Amino acid sequence: MTERVALVSGAGGAIGSAICRRLSEDGFAVAALDVDAATVGRADCALAVACDVTDGDEVFRAVRQVRDKLGEVDVLVNNAGILGPPATPLVELSPTDWDAIFAVNVTGAWNLVRATVPAMADRGGGCVVNIASGAALNGVPGIGAYGASKAALLHLTKTLALEHAKRNVRCVAVCPGNVDTPMLSQIARAMEEAGDPDPRRTLTAYHALPRLATPDDVAGIVAFLASSDAAFVSGSAVLVDGGALAGRSE
Repeated sequence: MTERVALVSGAGGAIGSAICRRLSEDGFAVAALDVDAATVGRADCALAVACDVTDGDEVFRAVRQVRDKLGEVDVLVNNAGILGPPATPLVELSPTDWDAIFAVNVTGAWNLVRATVPAMADRGGGCVVNIASGAALNGVPGIGAYGASKAALLHLTKTLALEHAKRNVRCVAVCPGNVDTPMLSQIARAMEEAGDPDPRRTLTAYHALPRLATPDDVAGIVAFLASSDAAFVSGSAVLVDGGALAGRSE
């Protein structure tokens, strides 16, 4: 693979760091974006940029910086996301929390799409990978706003794929199951407080395969979707959920 440029948002987190590392190994010049300047600097990347994806002006400035340092973006990975307060029924969620979840998980992705996809189309193609969630496909009590935001991201994925197909810009989504990250630990603590004696066992049992996903499981799928091997994959949602949504194994 000749060096291409990949931009990864939420790059300071567990999944984002794994994606940066894998794409770097695959020959990409990786630009890592994260709102936390301290964590983004630790990502395996060619360029680290502190950026709040909810701020459109800031996003466009960050993308210009990437363009000036590395070149035009060939692959965009919209990984930035927040959970919001776990174990909170929808009717009890505050409007502030609802707005914050959608601002990062949906508007943040849209801002980066606006800043990168027109140039991809003008240059003959590119790829957008949106990190959604299995929660976008199934109702999950207690994290309804998160699931709704990820469902919106799936719709954005399909629409973007259709709108730019003739200019060879692909858009795909990845829907992980329960990934062993600090976000999952946040959910596990809330479950324990609600009376679950072994929340990690409960979260693992969601999958047919008897383990939690790892960040590298997600990063491997992202790397495939960003590669030429996935040249005819667009508008799809790829499950990385250990068979969770296939049905019941027992």
